[in-house]
Order: sequence, then structure tokens, then C-alpha cells
Amino acid sequence: MVKNFLSACIALLSIVLLSASAMAIGIGGYFDIGAGSTTWSGDLSGGTTDLVPTGGLILDTAAAKNKIFNYRLKFGGGKMLSGDLKLDKVGMVHTFGLSPSNMRGDEARFFFGPRIGLHYVGGKYMSLDAPDPLMFLFLGPYAWLLSGDKMVHFDMFRFDLGLVLLGFNFNLGEHATLTFEFGFDYGIMLGGDEASITANGIEGFATLGFMYRINDRFGAVQKNIERPDENKMSINVD
Repeated sequence: MVKNFLSACIALLSIVLLSASAMAIGIGGYFDIGAGSTTWSGDLSGGTTDLVPTGGLILDTAAAKNKIFNYRLKFGGGKMLSGDLKLDKVGMVHTFGLSPSNMRGDEARFFFGPRIGLHYVGGKYMSLDAPDPLMFLFLGPYAWLLSGDKMVHFDMFRFDLGLVLLGFNFNLGEHATLTFEFGFDYGIMLGGDEASITANGIEGFATLGFMYRINDRFGAVQKNIERPDENKMSINVD
């Protein structure tokens, strides 16, 4: 599951990067911090408080352009610190932004809109390794003396549905943009490997990013073209 998911993410990212040179686009890096809570069920149970630092690559189809819609892709990974669990997290987030005309200009762009996240989440935890049931026939309750701890590994798929409540881009000159996002997600996790686990939870997030813009400007580039003066008369003097 992990290899297939990562292969699909890399394939999509490659297509976007190959087409970026022919598009007006902003590309750069980001750092994201999330905080929330998760409710676990199955082989893991209970509730945890989460801290989720991640980072990676960011692309935006209208970081500065004078357009109402923009599509933003973030691809990256990091950690999901959920209670005593230290999980790995890799995936992508698709944001569909909306920026009304009174919220965008030459120096800044404000936007909001829904976003969808697709992630791999995996880790491990310690579990009680119970004795073989046959041992209870011979040793009775003393069979528990043979029990011990074992390390359980698991892989999960996470689907997020969220909202960017406020996003804004500050354009620094002709090519650079500093970007911020604030919002929340509701996520569902399904899967397992050596364990059967499901989980769900809500998370608030804040993002800081920097992009280099390619052919992405608020207004059209003005070119000065010299034209001959049709009204200019020439007088030849012999």
C-alpha cells in the first residue's frame, strides 16, 4: 500500500513539474504545523492530542495573477505526534482557492476555499504478546508469566477534508511571493498491517511558504513598441 501510494503521488507531481515550464505558476517550499485530537478504535483505542509538523514542495497556479480561482498543491511529509505515538506522515494537499476582486491586487492576494488531503500514515507501538492458549491448559493462570511485549507495525491511509479560512500571498518584487495559510481539517484514517486500526479527528493548521513565480504577474507586461510617425512629413531639399 505504501509503495503504490507514494508511486501515485510522485507520478502526479512529475506531471505537474513537467508542465510548469509552459504555465504561469509559483513553485517553492513550505512549512506546516498542525494541532488537534484523534480518536482511535480497533487494536488501538482511546483519544490523543496531536502535533503535526510537516514540510515540502508547494505549487500555485495563481500566486499573483489577477484571477478569481487558484489551485494549490502541497506535497511533503513529516511527523504526526499523537500521544505516545510517533508516526510518519507523507502525502499531498489540494487546495481550490477563491479570491474576490476586492481581495487581490498587485502586491497582495487574499483567498479562501476547500482543500482535500491524501496521506500515508504509519508507525509502531508496543503491545502485550499473550501466551499460546494451549499453555493455559497446562499452567493455568501462571501462563501469563510467559507473556511479554512485542512491537506492532501498522500502515494507514488518511483522507482529509478541510477549509482554508484565510490565505494570503505577499508579492516581493517581480518573482518572489511569501505565503501564509490558516484553516482546519477533519480526517479519517483506515488500515493496518500487523494490526486493525481506524481513527478520526480534527486538526487546525498554519502554513508558511515561499514561492518563485514563473510567468505569474498580476497585470500584463507592458512592452514599449516604437512605431513610425505616419503624420511626420519629409521634405527633400535639392
